[in-house]
Amino acid sequence: MILSLKLENWKTHLDTRINFEKGTNIVVGKMGAGKSSILDAISFALFGTFPSAQSKRVRLEDMIMEKPEEKNRARVKLVFKYNNEKYEIEREIARGKSQEARLSKNGTILAFKPREVNEEVSKILEIDYNLFSRAVYSEQNEIDFFLKLTPKERREKVDDLLNIKLYEEVRLNGNTLRNRLRMMFEDRKDILEKMEREFKQKDLETLQKRREEVRLEGRKLMKDKEELMALIKRREKELREGEEKLGKLKKEVERYEELKKKLLTLETKISLLSGEKPEEVKEEEVKTTREKLNKIREKLENKESILGEKIGLMKNLEEGFSKIKSIEGKCPVCERPFRKEDREKHLKEVREKINVLEKEIDVLRKERKTHKEKLGVLESELREKERNFERWKEYLEKKKKQERLIGEKQQTEKNLKDIRVDEKAFLKANENLIKNSEEVKRLKERVFSMERERNRVAELLSGIEKEISIFKKIEEDIRERRTELTEINYGLSQLDYFVNALLEVQEEMRHILIGSINNALEDVWRQLYPYADYTNVKIFVEEDGYLIKVYEEGAKEWKTVERLSGGERSSLALALRIVFALVLARNLSWLILDEPTHNLDDAAVEKMKEIFREKLPEFIDQIFIVTHDERLKDTGRVFFFERDKEKDGFTEIQVFE
Repeated sequence: MILSLKLENWKTHLDTRINFEKGTNIVVGKMGAGKSSILDAISFALFGTFPSAQSKRVRLEDMIMEKPEEKNRARVKLVFKYNNEKYEIEREIARGKSQEARLSKNGTILAFKPREVNEEVSKILEIDYNLFSRAVYSEQNEIDFFLKLTPKERREKVDDLLNIKLYEEVRLNGNTLRNRLRMMFEDRKDILEKMEREFKQKDLETLQKRREEVRLEGRKLMKDKEELMALIKRREKELREGEEKLGKLKKEVERYEELKKKLLTLETKISLLSGEKPEEVKEEEVKTTREKLNKIREKLENKESILGEKIGLMKNLEEGFSKIKSIEGKCPVCERPFRKEDREKHLKEVREKINVLEKEIDVLRKERKTHKEKLGVLESELREKERNFERWKEYLEKKKKQERLIGEKQQTEKNLKDIRVDEKAFLKANENLIKNSEEVKRLKERVFSMERERNRVAELLSGIEKEISIFKKIEEDIRERRTELTEINYGLSQLDYFVNALLEVQEEMRHILIGSINNALEDVWRQLYPYADYTNVKIFVEEDGYLIKVYEEGAKEWKTVERLSGGERSSLALALRIVFALVLARNLSWLILDEPTHNLDDAAVEKMKEIFREKLPEFIDQIFIVTHDERLKDTGRVFFFERDKEKDGFTEIQVFE
């Protein structure tokens, strides 16, 4: 049971403390009063998130108070009791920082990192966020989540909640393993049959004759390889000499091309630095204009200060004037008689002072206007001079850089003239080098081919020699493979049994759990729905998914929920939520609903109130309802939320038993 919730700087809650009780807890208030943020805070405290944050519609930082005061951090503290143990969860979010969290049990800390707290809470409550958000917590406008899904989507979501999906995953993995084993069996069988066919035709004399032929082939390959290696050695010497000659020529060519490229780059940079000379502006001119501007600002601030004092004095005189006019009989200060001529005298003196002040204020306002106009002109003038001064500095810098690049260009041109490139000699040397290189490459490829062939011959010879000794072992190998095939075949039969058993268990689990849900749904629907036109609700397991149907008493048939009105769908959605909480989270015994009366008429609301007040507490220990519908006020313990939205005020709470 949730005992209490404390919020600091959480949306519109400056320092909110709420003590909850067993049974139905109603949070009532107008739109924007901070009701739904209470449910978000409960979810956040338990699992570190809530539906709108999980779907990225809001960020966690958005929950930190911005109005009427901007805060840098927000804190949530939730105290709950479970299995006779008292737990406290504290979480804190701060702008630009990571979330902090702490979980304690009877005063002893269990976890102090957000992820650890999430995992520990899931273990304690035996429920994760997914099940909590679907079976326990119904977000605003999401109470009909399961009704909006397609039958296929509904089966996936409900099976996930019922943990039936796990059986399907295991069954699919079993099918994959079965297919792999079957492929392995066929592969092994083909190999065995091939071995039996081939090795029965072997003859020892044929193998010995083949061995001599292979030995002769190997000796011939060795002789041809030695002759090729000698030729390669001569060609490689010629190639090295050609590479040395070409290397020297290549360096000269590369140096020449590098200088040409550098010269082109320098010319481009020099061209880019050229430009029209701007107007010369000295730094002293900018400084002088800035000083004038500061003096005008000082004068303006002085006038503003004097004007404020005069206006304050005027206000005091006007208040005194009003007080003197209201005096009757005697002076309220000295209690002496206060005659009419005394009052007129005082009023005249005050009026004269007011007239003098009005003239002085008018003069000050005109002077302030004049100073503001001068200030605007000087500010514009200063901006223009600052821009011109920056352009002048940029021009001088470019000029200096251009002169340096011109010097570098002249040196590069001189270096180009000093280089002499014999292009014909370079091309001839390169041609010879390519020719020799290709010949060496072809020769090496022949050697490589010979070496590969020699290796093949050696392997073939080794294989022939080994084949004679292996011949006797083949029969043993065949026997082992036959045994292996028998074992694989047995494994396949066992796996078939396992996969089929999983499918039966999955269907049985689905039958049992959906049956339990339907039984509870029938009872809850009769308690919840106040009319006699639809007397029952069921989830039907079809091939394409889960269909939700209602039994129409007049037509004596089951019909899909698409035909229901908005109020009827709301009643059905509420019934589903209650049943999921009863069946899937019975140990937790909580139900959290946001605006459950949407689209319900008065009769349906009255029936719902009766269920929340009298029926539901028999099954669920604690119910939380957030609503703007004041018809639910007498359903349980009421927390009335108020907030002055026009002044961006804080949320305030009144509790009614």
